[in-house]
Amino acid sequence: MCTEQRSCIAGRADNCVACGTSPTITEGTLAGYDYAAFTGQAAADDGAPPPLRLLPVDQRLTAQALVDGAAGDAPEKRVVLDVRPAAQFAIGHLKGAKDAAL
Repeated sequence: MCTEQRSCIAGRADNCVACGTSPTITEGTLAGYDYAAFTGQAAADDGAPPPLRLLPVDQRLTAQALVDGAAGDAPEKRVVLDVRPAAQFAIGHLKGAKDAAL
């Protein structure tokens, strides 16, 4: 569910600040967005986040591909580790994901 004060977890809402019809969180405003005000929680630190270290495109697996079985294994054998900070995991995560904050 998407609300004005929380992250989009399932589905789009017209009044959402991130995915609504008139979003206030955009690529241009994201760097200066007040995380604590948006989530209602203090940020882990006041510094800029470290740069993302993404896997090469050919090694990535989308959430939908995982659900669809593209991983090549039985669903009951799949384990999703969510390595975001625990506070972000508490806000929302994939069903069945395990909190493994780094």
